[in-house]
Amino acid sequence: MRSVGTILFLVVLATVVATGARRWRIPAPSLLVVAGLAVALTPGTPPIRVSPK
Repeated sequence: MRSVGTILFLVVLATVVATGARRWRIPAPSLLVVAGLAVALTPGTPPIRVSPK
């Protein structure tokens, strides 16, 4: 169940970043990459494993 919360958090974060990109007139993919790097480099972030099925 913890992974569901993590994925939900990531979806909400991506939505907020994309909305902020529109307001600041910055390309959304650029901000999404920066946000992804920030999340990936945050200590204690749980690994997300997706089954190949």
